[in-house]
Amino acid sequence: MSFIESRSFLSLKKQLESSSKSVSIVGSDSPVSIAKLISDQRWRDFESFPHIVIFSNETEAQDFIDNLTFFGSEKETHFLPAFDMSPYSGLYPNTRYISQRLKWLSEIRSTPKGKIFVATAESILQKTLPVKDFENHSLSFVAGDEWPEKVGRLLSNMGYAGAPQVEDVGQYSVRGGIVDVFSPAEDLPIRIELFGDQIESLRAFDPATQRSLHTVKSIKIIPSREIVFDDDSQSRALQNLRMNFKGRKLPHHEIDGILQDIKLGRYFHGIDYLLNDFYEKTASVLEFAREDFCLWWVNPIECERQAELFQKELSDQRLHSHTHAVLPHVGELYFGWSERPGTHAFKTIDVNNVAITNTLEEDGSIVDLPCTKIKASEIQANESLASVLNERLKGWWGANQRVVLATHTISQAQRIKSLLDSNNILSSIVDVETKGWSWSVDGIWNEEARNVAIVPVPLSDSVRLPDDELILIREEDFFGTKKRSTKKPQASQDTMSIDFAELNPGSRVVHIQHGVAVFDGLMTMQVNGVESEFLQLRFRDDDKLYLPIYRVGQIQKFSGAGPLDKLGTNNWEKTKVKVRAHLRDIANDLLELYAKRKQTKRTPFEEPTNDFREFEAYFPYDETADQIKAIGDVLSDFEDDSPMDRLICGDVGFGKTEVAMRAAFRVVQEGKQVAVLVPTTILALQHLENFRKRFSKWPVEVKGYSRFTSTKDSKEVVEGLKSGKVDIVIGTHRLLGRDLSFKKLGLLIIDEEQRFGVKHKERLKHFRILADVLTLTATPIPRTLHMALTGAKDMSVIATAPTNRIPVKTEVVEFDEEVIQRALARELRRKGQSFFLHNRVEDIEQIARIIGRLVPKARIAVGHGQMSPKELEHIMLQFLEGEIDILVCTTIIGSGIDIPNANTLIVNRADHFGLSDLHQLRGRVGRSQVKAYAYFVIPSWKTLSTDAKARIDAIEKYSHLGSGFQIAFEDLQIRGAGNLLGQEQSGYIASIGFDLYCRLLKESVEHLKTSGGAGNE
Repeated sequence: MSFIESRSFLSLKKQLESSSKSVSIVGSDSPVSIAKLISDQRWRDFESFPHIVIFSNETEAQDFIDNLTFFGSEKETHFLPAFDMSPYSGLYPNTRYISQRLKWLSEIRSTPKGKIFVATAESILQKTLPVKDFENHSLSFVAGDEWPEKVGRLLSNMGYAGAPQVEDVGQYSVRGGIVDVFSPAEDLPIRIELFGDQIESLRAFDPATQRSLHTVKSIKIIPSREIVFDDDSQSRALQNLRMNFKGRKLPHHEIDGILQDIKLGRYFHGIDYLLNDFYEKTASVLEFAREDFCLWWVNPIECERQAELFQKELSDQRLHSHTHAVLPHVGELYFGWSERPGTHAFKTIDVNNVAITNTLEEDGSIVDLPCTKIKASEIQANESLASVLNERLKGWWGANQRVVLATHTISQAQRIKSLLDSNNILSSIVDVETKGWSWSVDGIWNEEARNVAIVPVPLSDSVRLPDDELILIREEDFFGTKKRSTKKPQASQDTMSIDFAELNPGSRVVHIQHGVAVFDGLMTMQVNGVESEFLQLRFRDDDKLYLPIYRVGQIQKFSGAGPLDKLGTNNWEKTKVKVRAHLRDIANDLLELYAKRKQTKRTPFEEPTNDFREFEAYFPYDETADQIKAIGDVLSDFEDDSPMDRLICGDVGFGKTEVAMRAAFRVVQEGKQVAVLVPTTILALQHLENFRKRFSKWPVEVKGYSRFTSTKDSKEVVEGLKSGKVDIVIGTHRLLGRDLSFKKLGLLIIDEEQRFGVKHKERLKHFRILADVLTLTATPIPRTLHMALTGAKDMSVIATAPTNRIPVKTEVVEFDEEVIQRALARELRRKGQSFFLHNRVEDIEQIARIIGRLVPKARIAVGHGQMSPKELEHIMLQFLEGEIDILVCTTIIGSGIDIPNANTLIVNRADHFGLSDLHQLRGRVGRSQVKAYAYFVIPSWKTLSTDAKARIDAIEKYSHLGSGFQIAFEDLQIRGAGNLLGQEQSGYIASIGFDLYCRLLKESVEHLKTSGGAGNE
């Protein structure tokens, strides 16, 4: 029997079909059971119902959405977020959240049949614009419609921002007869082509490449902000704000600026918090819904508690924010729980986690939905995965329960299947997303040949559904909790290719055949009766070249500032001939490097064992696509008979250490030893702790070796390495000492090679002969990057951000005590920790006293490299344990330290640091799901040198996730590649650009490889 055949279900069905407005479900408020019920395709009568499902918090809401996918739901789902910033924080909501809210309103207003709308108690209570204002400022067009006049003003009043090219939601661009618009109602931006005043065609396009993708039938343009400008709203806002500003001690220029912006119809930071001032009466988001909705309140008591707690916190924050010009009352932005409008119009279903033992009420208004959570302790054990599963499966199958395992990724599903197959446990990986739950899961089950279904979709809880005879187990309850994933990973980017997001009109490019030009934008032209898009390139003397967009591979980025080339001359060819002759010599030297590497041979590794697959399965995160590729590259290197020398370039916190750990596990499996070389003692300590924790289930001996290691322990490490008893050693440059010998060194892992000195690097050359080498870096030194790009070193790039990371908000500010105080006090209020970096030991105590004066309630400590090892270790451990609020320190924190609760960084005299150093320092914060801030403090912009200005510009520009590789690239162009292999190249690079230089060098190397040497060319 299944739930939809049970008495409980029949009671629920009867209630929903009756005139009753309220139903209560008891027994479980799990996002799993609710998702299973709503997505059950066998309940045909339920298909037509649109649903609004409200949870007490965002975690449960996201769990529910994930669970819908797990159960193969075909229903379209939309999530309503709340603002990601408090209105009293001095910061402003992310426009992505505003756009998502407006899309939710648009969808729920238009065609909601069969869709699911998910919200939280906080987001459902947040006020929005009135329905009539939303509809009056929404537009719909199809091909053939007349396009309105003054479209720029019209879109601006709806919250859209004009841009040279449309890349983000809420932007528009007008170029002659082409209008690009990215409406929150659309999944992609739309290109509107006009013939006179009539719309000739509508095409969706890729915002990254700007290329048209396909024709669309219509476009819906809705407001891009919840505040829209018209005469009434502007007049009302001006009147309300003049009253609000009366009696407040605010700078006149600040008040005048806000009023002037509103008068001119200009959006400004913080305007979204003034919603109440623009409308006669704000609305509830529920007012946008039709009356045939099912409104689910999941655990309504907890929803009410969370809503009241949140609004109390906001009220407390407002008391401490009297200096902000934008200072609305909490009630102007949020409805109270008791006054929430619109709920009476719907059929309401309350879901509570209350078990009932008596017979259901006769009128059937209470429905039992049995669902029992299975604790991890019921599943986990110290034995191997296969033995644990064998034991548990016998019990479940004995009770005639079907078993389904949920994994986060297809790769994890394949690992588990491999482990089950090797232990003769039948299993199948099922595709619920394309084939549906009933067909794929129910279809593989029969009592004689019992089979474990593995679904590669996350599940929020392990549960027992007795009515459906189902046991659902999530992978976390075997392998430990996964770190939460709330967003889809970003796509990896090819650094060497043209990125249209960075290629704005006016950017310089180099054409492989014609030379250096200026990109003047995209345009549409008709050729032989066919309309196509072209890149417009401008050469010297205003010569034009129109390049079809499908030939974009003929151009490269050009970062130099040299003269433009002239079309129709042979100057460019002469330049290329000179460069190619120079590159021929460089290529010969590179081939010598290849040959030396190939001379040394070692035995290729065996195929990975089940132990390795299980080690992989215990990784507590979802691997990103780039991480999987990097791991694959390393494993492939091990299967070769030449030693590995690979560079893993990935931004801070992007998962390079896990690549190293898997490499280390494979080497230890082969009976060899691993040395992990790190630049600081603090990082050595943290790596030691992380490696020991990760390897704890296997008989692997992991030791540390740095100045923090006692004499007695150091002696044991030396003897253990010599005898082979120590498998993995983690340490600083002490590992490079000539007194240290390994029984069988198999792998050297170097973390942040650029932080080691010249003598250390010379010593590393010796190790490269003895063992495989894996170098990890966020921002490789220009020489290393140059060698990797030209093929002298193998490189894997991890440019895909982990699924739960938020970019660090980066600010460059001149020294101002008020700015510093505000930043540190904000972090203190949210119970977080801060770094204040001052890189002069001489006066660091004085700086600490200043910080103490600015934030008197904070617990402050000082840490620097001249302290005794025990004292520094004690302070760092205190900070790690949360016993210190602000650590005033030097660059001792510069590499790899991972303190998730530290999310504010202030770097004093940022102009004294290199670009890579600044990026490394920024990586100390933002290592959790909390918004992080990095302030780079400079004395005065006017006093900075040209190079310092370039570095500061770059660190502020490249603040997005995965920017480490771009920063290294920028560093290379600021500093130059240096004398690579003894050849001066800077002039050649400047003449054709670094990108084309690398491309031509690769071509020269490949040519020499195939032709047998330079002499044959």
